[in-house]
Amino acid sequence: MSIRIGLIILSLVACLGLVNYSVVQREEIINTGRVVYLELAPVDPRSLLQGDYMRLNYETFPRSYDQAYSPRGILVITLDEQNIGRFSHFEYGEQPLAANQQRLKYRSNGYDVQIAGESFFFEEGTGERFTAGKYAEFRVNAAGELALVGLRDKDLQLIK
Repeated sequence: MSIRIGLIILSLVACLGLVNYSVVQREEIINTGRVVYLELAPVDPRSLLQGDYMRLNYETFPRSYDQAYSPRGILVITLDEQNIGRFSHFEYGEQPLAANQQRLKYRSNGYDVQIAGESFFFEEGTGERFTAGKYAEFRVNAAGELALVGLRDKDLQLIK
């Protein structure tokens, strides 16, 4: 009986450790990552089934019904003087980047390129103000891992 309890406690500690490690990684990206803005594509601003939530879609990424994308990979965006990113190319093997370029990890369902940050949750009753969102603000590390930190309006002002 005591071996079972020990295994249960060990499993619980391992699970909590993995969750905390994930949180620490995300916090590091938020605190030290490069600021990148991606333009949002028009999308239904709220999900009636999930409450105060907005599905995010990005203007800059390629979509093709006649070309299949790798299930996972890295793409490169080029940043303008305001750090607004535009799709440049897919990366096949690590190549040197220009100072105004940034890697982003992506996933694909075959015809659509998706990055982290495809949904944005907000406080109940505040959804109307987020309809002015024109850009998603990310922090990105050198490996291309992203953390969504907020939405910005057309003048890049943070929407609170």
